[in-house]
Amino acid sequence: MSAYPPPLWLKSLAQVSRKLGAIPGMWRLLRILHSPDKRDKWHLKDLAPALYSNALFEVETNSYVEWQIFFFSTLDISVHTWICKNVQPDWVVFDVGANIGFFSVLLSQRSYECHSFEPNIQLKDKFSKNLELNNIGNCRLVEVALSNKTGTTRFHLVPRENNNKGVSSLIRDTSGPIIDVPIMKLDEYVCEAELKRLDFIKMDVEGAESLVLSAATETLTKMRPAIIFETVLGNREQCISILEESDYLITRLDGSSIDAEYENAPDLLAIPREKHQNFRM
Repeated sequence: MSAYPPPLWLKSLAQVSRKLGAIPGMWRLLRILHSPDKRDKWHLKDLAPALYSNALFEVETNSYVEWQIFFFSTLDISVHTWICKNVQPDWVVFDVGANIGFFSVLLSQRSYECHSFEPNIQLKDKFSKNLELNNIGNCRLVEVALSNKTGTTRFHLVPRENNNKGVSSLIRDTSGPIIDVPIMKLDEYVCEAELKRLDFIKMDVEGAESLVLSAATETLTKMRPAIIFETVLGNREQCISILEESDYLITRLDGSSIDAEYENAPDLLAIPREKHQNFRM
């Protein structure tokens, strides 16, 4: 498979889409013009900027995640915006499900210390390159999966032809290779790392979010981190129940309340009730 620098017309289109990405139809148009699903013989390789930041990322457009960064300079504009508005220089933060390090880099640039959890061996090299590219020295890559127990477990990688390695999963059969990976409870990691504070957790672990939270109750009670968690794979109610038991207020990322239609929100925000007024939405 060959990789080429993007032609001028495509670089120009990417510049436009980074500014106008929310316009209806733009996503569909880009999937037609240069789809990551059809990059089996050749693709583009470039450095792409992040919105609201001086960060750069090495991207290749045969990866769905990197295709998003190339054309939109973000992976999730709502999560991205919340981080830029709220993360503080003295914070200790976790990126649980770090993928190639997009949010890890943004978090590291804005915080005192970032701990990034990613067990997928297919993503390690690109993660490390992106840290190096941005001169990040306060981010620790932890090659374990946070879960509800400690030991090892089966981890489902995606098939070779799947262009989104980030959907590999602890709990879901992806029809790809299966490897053994180390797993650990969040509470145990906090203790072993001798952390004195934890201010924020970004969590996207393909349906295993409730497993992570169920083994984090001591941290939730004592350190009271704000949490953004993905909710698209059927574990919303379990996550909400665990967090509400620890006296967290659950909202959309813009601060609005969840209601009967909240299933349409892929990510939810959990903030300790006593800290709710401290955040910008």
